[in-house]
Amino acid sequence: FSIFHNILKRQKSSMSLSAVFSATEIICSTLAEIPILVKRIGQNGKKEIDVENPISIALNNALISKFTMIKCALRDMYISGNGFIYIKRSRGIVTGLQYCPVSTVTINYNYIT
Repeated sequence: FSIFHNILKRQKSSMSLSAVFSATEIICSTLAEIPILVKRIGQNGKKEIDVENPISIALNNALISKFTMIKCALRDMYISGNGFIYIKRSRGIVTGLQYCPVSTVTINYNYIT
């Protein structure tokens, strides 16, 4: 628990510096603006955007906007080293994406001996 607490404490203190906050904001906002397009090869052999792909649908049906979700995950990645987006599935098909703040994620290791 103390390691996790120290990571959160360091994340908050680094974001209180205006230079770190501004640089992180610029980088994450710029990268989050890059469009994510799922493409397929059409009948004519050319690439076309696949709006019926489950991933395309999930990106557009998130609880928060695609921009905000990616920006927040990138910010977490740059500041704490990890960024998490949970892939929701129903019977193996992607149905949605959900941003998970670093403070809500716990990793449990199961070692096989």
